[in-house]
Amino acid sequence: MENGADSTKVQVKLVFANDDNTKELTLPLSLSIKDLKQDILENHWPPTLPSDVARLRLFAGGKEIGGKDGADNQRLNEAKILSDLSKIGVPAVHVQAVPKAMAVAVESKKKQGSACACSLM
Repeated sequence: MENGADSTKVQVKLVFANDDNTKELTLPLSLSIKDLKQDILENHWPPTLPSDVARLRLFAGGKEIGGKDGADNQRLNEAKILSDLSKIGVPAVHVQAVPKAMAVAVESKKKQGSACACSLM
């Protein structure tokens, strides 16, 4: 980090998809990605966006931060992209919501069996 900034923290700028709202945060590098996503939903979610969110996807420097399941248990210091990007300025973290309806549709599609009615002779 530059200018004597605390090396245990990282400053980020949240950029919300399909919205003009942004928010700058200073975060401890020990924070888990899961806790960051929860904090965004509970404390920083723009009122102009729908609140029926199944999960959040975060992107910085063209790479996803965390992801599904175990990837969200990583700490921010394990997602090296943030500390690397912070060396050149405040990294933008793009926040993309996955709506509940979309998440349910994807899960139900995965559970469907094949529609193939082929038989081998």
